[in-house]
This record gives sequence, structure tokens and C-alpha cells, in this order.
Amino acid sequence: MKNIVGLFTNDKIISISPMGNGHINSTYRVSLEEENGSQYNIIMQKINNYVFPDVANLMQNICSVTGYLQNNMSADEDIHRSVLSVIPSLSGKMYEEIDGSYYRCLVMIEDTITYDIIEKPQDFYNCAAAFAEFHKKLADFPAHTLAETIVNFHNTEIRYENFLKSVNEDVARRAKNVTEEIQQCIDKNYLSSRITSKLKRGQIPLRVVHNDAKLNNILFDKDTGKPLCIVDLDTVMPGAACYDFGDMIRSGGAGTAEDEHNLEKVCLNMELFRSCAAGYMSSGKDFLTDEEIETFVIAPLVITYENALRFLTDYLSGDVYFGIKYADQNLWRCRTHLKLVEDMEKRLPQMREIIHMFAGR
Repeated sequence: MKNIVGLFTNDKIISISPMGNGHINSTYRVSLEEENGSQYNIIMQKINNYVFPDVANLMQNICSVTGYLQNNMSADEDIHRSVLSVIPSLSGKMYEEIDGSYYRCLVMIEDTITYDIIEKPQDFYNCAAAFAEFHKKLADFPAHTLAETIVNFHNTEIRYENFLKSVNEDVARRAKNVTEEIQQCIDKNYLSSRITSKLKRGQIPLRVVHNDAKLNNILFDKDTGKPLCIVDLDTVMPGAACYDFGDMIRSGGAGTAEDEHNLEKVCLNMELFRSCAAGYMSSGKDFLTDEEIETFVIAPLVITYENALRFLTDYLSGDVYFGIKYADQNLWRCRTHLKLVEDMEKRLPQMREIIHMFAGR
């Protein structure tokens, strides 16, 4: 790794150690010493080019978005702590390629902390407020100029087509055992086009979307506890603003594991939903259109259904995409998500009332 670091800096390397618990890229903390004896840290990452094969466009997306944020910062923001910064290599490149592997270097934002689990409603509020502010700051960014680092990531219609293909091919010979789940996915296909159709028709604007909107992708100031910076920008792509909100509710709104075996426990926690809606609309109400606000009602159902499709597709294909810790985990993930969609369907009027109340429209 020392030879890789040497492509980005001539300063003396003191130590290199693994950091974080990410499952995609390999991340290292690098401690360096300048000629005058002062020390500092940087982040070195090996990019997973299996998940992200188009590294050039991936890095162009990140540099375009972070550059825009840095150029449009308010007077009270610290450019070194509020925005992720890419450190170019000594040859001026955004990343370096060595023997088919790709590496990038990032500024280490010191004195910050991350949280992995939403433990109380205020955590959900803070998470949603941070991503809403991220969207707000990028509201005027030309989202169409960004590349799709994962093509059709939230195209639920395509996800449904892939699901049907997996049923027909039945590679793992499992379809006969999950006929009930297959039928449930077919019955709920009314959700597939609810957001994609609005994007296609221009009824809602194309926005910069993070696509991995979760609590541990926010750096919080260690002393004040305030959200500082959104990180893990690999999945930043053009899309609908409601995608991030929907995924926050999907992943944290039930308060149960994504593969909960006792399906009676799986339901939308309305206190958490309320906190997430309040947090997002604290900034979202300033830039969202009326049509967009309505998509925030349906997005939790669409994204949860989309993930149910993805889990069942992978189960039928032999568990080739999502990592599993036990047999049938993807099936239980699918069942949990379908149960959550079912519960959300019953709560739609209440969800709509909450969204519009905090949006003030």
C-alpha cells in the first residue's frame, strides 16, 4: 500500500491501518508527516470496480458534486469539514490505476463521529434533515450531467422485469417453493411505475440523489453532535428526491431487522415516520414542488417493494448478489419487505397527512 500512497503524496508515511466497516470499497487511514514535522491523516480507498466498473464516471460524478458544493457554500460553513474533498494524485488524476485496481485519496475530516443504528426518533430526524439539506444545496445542479454508476438502480419497472425473468428461468429450481411470494410481487406491481412514470413525463424534476441515504453515511461533529458532511458518494446519480426518503423509511422505519422471521412484528413505526418526515421537510419544503411532495407519500412503498423484488430475484437466481449468512435469508428479506409494504398500504392516508403537514402544503 505504501507505493500506492506514494502516488498521491511525497510526505513521510507514519502508518497505514484499515478503517470503517464498509462492504464495498477497502478503506485505510494513512498518517503522514510533513517536512516541518507536523502530522495529518488522509483516507486511501481501493475502489470496488466490480460493483462500480465505470470508475472514470464514478469519480467525475463525485468531483462534480463536491466541487459544486464547495463553490456554493454559505459563509458559516467550513469548506474543510462540510464537504468531502478528493485529493488528486501527484500527476493530477482523480484516481490511479495499478494492475487493474483503482485507488483514490480523500481528505480526512477530523473530530467527527458516525452512528450505525437509529436508536430514537431524533436520530431519524437528524438523518433526514441532513439528506434534505444535501438535496437542497444541489437543487440547481444539472443532475442530467451525472452518469449512472449503477444503471437503472431505482428503475422499479426494470426490477420487475428482472424478477419475472428470474421466475421464468428458475435457475436455482426454487420457484415451486415460493409461489405465494411470487404472486404477492405480481399483485403489487401497480407500484412499479408510480415514480418512474413521473420522471419520464417531466412531472417531477430530475435531482441529484445520494441513493444510500442512511445514518452511517453522515459525519457528525464530535463535540456539538450536529451533522457536518454527507459521505460515501459512489452512488450519487440523477433520480427523484423521494428515492432517498423512501429508502430511509424502508431501512429504518420499521424498527425490525430486514430479515425478521416473526412477520407480526413488521409494521411501519409511525413515530419514526413522523420524525423522518419532519426532518426532511425542515429543508425539503423550501425547494420541492407540489408534485414531488406527493411522491414522498408513495416512495416508501415503492422502494420497499423494489427491494422485495430484488431479494426474491436473487433468491430465485441462487443468492448470487446479496451476501447471506444462512439459507433462505434472501427469502426472509423478501417476506419482511412485502409485509412492510402491506402495512404501509393501510397507513397511506396517515402518511399523506403527515407529509403534507410538515411540508406546509
